[in-house]
Amino acid sequence: MFELKKLRGNTYYIDTPTKIGLYNYADNNAVLIDSGNDGRIAKRVLRSATEAGFHITAVFCTHCHADHVGGNAYMEETTGCRIYCPKIECEALCFPLLNPIMLYGAYPSKELTRHFFLAEPSHAEFLQKEVLPKGLSFFPLPGHTMGMVGYKTDDGVYFLADSIASEAVMQKSYVTYLISPKLYLETIESFKDLPEGIFVPSHTEPLLSKAELLCLCERNIEAVRGIAGDILNKLTAPLTFESLLKGLLDDRSMNCDFAALSMVGSTVRSFLSDLQKNGAVATECRQNEIYWKRTEETAL
Repeated sequence: MFELKKLRGNTYYIDTPTKIGLYNYADNNAVLIDSGNDGRIAKRVLRSATEAGFHITAVFCTHCHADHVGGNAYMEETTGCRIYCPKIECEALCFPLLNPIMLYGAYPSKELTRHFFLAEPSHAEFLQKEVLPKGLSFFPLPGHTMGMVGYKTDDGVYFLADSIASEAVMQKSYVTYLISPKLYLETIESFKDLPEGIFVPSHTEPLLSKAELLCLCERNIEAVRGIAGDILNKLTAPLTFESLLKGLLDDRSMNCDFAALSMVGSTVRSFLSDLQKNGAVATECRQNEIYWKRTEETAL
């Protein structure tokens, strides 16, 4: 782990729990794509880059989650590099408490203020085309978050962030965090239009062909549609959200802690919102409780 690995041309990645991209754009000047979980990770990432002769001038973030931007503060302080993030996500780098607030829907409990959820603040600037070095571009990847982006290098390497879950993650976790399952599916469907290349999701090994990418895409589509189907099947009779969530998890013999329940619960709420927009589910209030009910057999 933490080895700098060449993908193609001037494009590399550093193998950490979150795959960190490195693009050498001129002489020994390079930029990172994300910075890792925290300063400890970032220190080892920087050591790998420095030992290979690279000078880091910027970190280009894919989105605002702590496992992707937790090393920003260390990189900024140690190298003086600039930090860039998509506009809709940028404030959460400057004010990291916004992430658990968005997850919890209120001031977060102590379980959601651990470093997994709460990165060190960094002075992020808005990501714009003008700040990119020659040979690097970005493209939207909404679904996991609203403003997430991926990056493409002129070597034909695509860094896909958390736009697609690995087989291992899907087997381990019933639900991965999504702000909009509908947008997540649309993003995955758009990958069918990408040219041949190398594709680097954040939490699995690089995919060396489009065929590998499309195979994983189909598994993700199947998983998301399966969750939507599970929700609809549970709502043959109206249920409160808590009863629905408990039923979904009990069916898989899952026993979640506070943090996991918050993450899964947030995603299930996103499924309900998208299903409601499609007319598949509706709400009603009874004696100060909100009930969800199925209206018709419409999926995502």
